[in-house]
Amino acid sequence: MKLHIKVVLIVVALFLALFILGLSIVSSVLSVHSNPDILRRSLYIDDQVLPDHISYPVLMALDRARLEIATPVERVYLQTE
Repeated sequence: MKLHIKVVLIVVALFLALFILGLSIVSSVLSVHSNPDILRRSLYIDDQVLPDHISYPVLMALDRARLEIATPVERVYLQTE
């Protein structure tokens, strides 16, 4: 393939990626404005941590890290857990 065709394809792919990113940001902002209770979080003590808990984002990041460093067999067990 010629160099200028590759450059054009890369530029088109970048614009498409930026369009998709912008569209997702706009849709998330619109969903927050339509339902402001989404951002309200609370602190409670329970056996389960639900998405409205203050520490939920931290726990989800820790779960993601555990999945990334796990072996394929351990990953299956973690995902079913």
